[in-house]
Amino acid sequence: MKIRNKTLNRLLAGFAARLLTVWLRTCRVEAYCEPGTSPFVGRLGEPGRPGVSGRLRGMPKEPAEPRTYGFYPFWHEWIVPSVFARPHAAGAGLISQHRDGGYLADAMTAVGLKTVRGSTSRGGAAAVRQILDECATLNVGITPDGPRGPRRELKPGVLFLASRTGRPIVPMAVACPSAWTLKGGWSVLVLPKPFSRVVFCAGPPLLLPRDADREELTAWRRRVETAIARQESRAGVIAHGDADPGTPTAERPDTADTADTADTADVLNPPDAGRPVRRAA
Repeated sequence: MKIRNKTLNRLLAGFAARLLTVWLRTCRVEAYCEPGTSPFVGRLGEPGRPGVSGRLRGMPKEPAEPRTYGFYPFWHEWIVPSVFARPHAAGAGLISQHRDGGYLADAMTAVGLKTVRGSTSRGGAAAVRQILDECATLNVGITPDGPRGPRRELKPGVLFLASRTGRPIVPMAVACPSAWTLKGGWSVLVLPKPFSRVVFCAGPPLLLPRDADREELTAWRRRVETAIARQESRAGVIAHGDADPGTPTAERPDTADTADTADTADVLNPPDAGRPVRRAA
């Protein structure tokens, strides 16, 4: 049954958001990210937030170097921990203009996250403008296999946005060894159990060529999917109690002018790439 009353929808979304926020606050959240890329950096050091450092492990209170603001793709099934395992750094979410996306947009607004509505098939140009105008100092989360699937198949939207805005893609993954899985139409929804462990991993940022054409975006699609898979494997290893294996093959953005043609092998396999550092809260 669809509820068409916008005010009632907002109230229900706000209630659900608060409930999930309290739920996720019981979990032990860990992040293993490159310096300056953790989606949780920023609010950790705010006064008046007792107990935060005890719940969030491995997260620096301040970035070790200038923060990288980029796109954080994660699979649709991980929406709950990705959105509600607060506190976040300054962040926004790219939500489709599909009606079901309105419920998530209302929930994200209720917990203080900005929403950008649009996709490459509907409202894409407006989304690009809003990201450039309003999200200069915000990370933008996106589910690249949503809103209709197929599950875990990266659609070109995040690649298009990264290429047109010049912002990097930070491949992200989540793992939770103790969770309920709710089956939906084309995807599933993972709901961590209370007091469980939730592990976030993010790899080095990937910088796409400016105004990449369709062929270039197709090639980058495979690379981004591979980068997400590596972080997912890494998060799973950590979540089950083993040491952080690091990122097997580090990726980083090209440091040259993005208008120039880059050697993508050097971008994806730099000889001096360092291992991500875990920092104590």
